[in-house]
Parts: sequence; structure tokens; C-alpha cells
Amino acid sequence: MKSSIAEMKSDSGEVGLVWYFLVDLEGPPSIVSTMMDHLGRDIDVIRRAFVKHPVSKKEECSGIVPVNYEDKLMPTKK
Repeated sequence: MKSSIAEMKSDSGEVGLVWYFLVDLEGPPSIVSTMMDHLGRDIDVIRRAFVKHPVSKKEECSGIVPVNYEDKLMPTKK
């Protein structure tokens, strides 16, 4: 656990223990505004942010490459 980077106070006094949460999720970009609104209503959430991670392109399988058996059966000239 880390100490708070900012001084935080509650009704009962100073808060010395702070929890940090990082949530990794996959979803369409359309949910960002809904989630920001939802997190903004929670008084315990101090800083909310969404970070778009770059997605690496996966190589697609090119399929089965056809083999020309006639070329393999023909004798090669030396």
C-alpha cells in the first residue's frame, strides 16, 4: 500500500490509507461516456480516466497454399 499523494480528509478526520484500482476491460468505445458518468457519481472515485491501448494486428492465416504436383514429378535438368 502506498501513502496518498495528496492530503485527503473525510468527515471523521484525515485519511492516511488510500486504495488504487486499475481495471482493464474490453468494450466498444460507446461505453466510455456511460462509464465516466457512472464513475463521476461515486463520491469515492477521485480520478477517473480511460486509456485506449493500441491493438496489435494479428496476422491472418493465408490458407493452404496449393502445390503443383506436376512440377514436383518432372525431372530436373542438371
